[in-house]
Amino acid sequence: MVNKSLFYIGTLSLLLLSSCGKNTVDSYEDYLLWLDDTENGLVRDKEAGGITIKVKQLPSNYLAYQDLINEKSIKKSIVDSIIGSYEKSLTFLLTIGVDGDVKKGDIMFQGVRTYKEYKQQLMELNFGIENNISLSIGGNMYNPVLSHLENVYGLTDKRNITVVFVPATKEDKLFYLAEEIQFTYDDELFDTGINHFTFNREDINNNPSFKFWN
Repeated sequence: MVNKSLFYIGTLSLLLLSSCGKNTVDSYEDYLLWLDDTENGLVRDKEAGGITIKVKQLPSNYLAYQDLINEKSIKKSIVDSIIGSYEKSLTFLLTIGVDGDVKKGDIMFQGVRTYKEYKQQLMELNFGIENNISLSIGGNMYNPVLSHLENVYGLTDKRNITVVFVPATKEDKLFYLAEEIQFTYDDELFDTGINHFTFNREDINNNPSFKFWN
């Protein structure tokens, strides 16, 4: 009988090789342009009742760059190690804002009438939103293991929440290999209802690579 742990490691290794992408870009700036291009499949968005919701899948090399962006000298071996650690999870950026043609102002003040309601809404985005987000992959349902609301210090009218998912067990190969990934946000704060965003594994695996080590 094939050892399950060895099979899992082998499967993950193949995934890491395939996810490097066949294309390369010359700079981080070019990479961001590629990442934000909806035609490349890593960004999904919708509008409902004047509220805009966007979900972006964040590739492992992007996340590694964020970790190392302030380093003056970066070794390739360190980059590869950090990228490998991020390949074990799926990370998404959920952005909630307003459609300027329908509504105006900070998303956090939509639907609130008092400071108490504003504070409650902020608490829900900070600590309760994980209860309203899930992934469906190959028939399996996953809840976030981590969410983080970006502190924008009032500089923008939208809010960004980073959400991270991991497989339930090491034997859960569907998490890494299933062709379709559905991100669901059940919006109880801004009353947009249940929002589904579907991503294809092929698009996630085909993100380009870029060199940011010396």
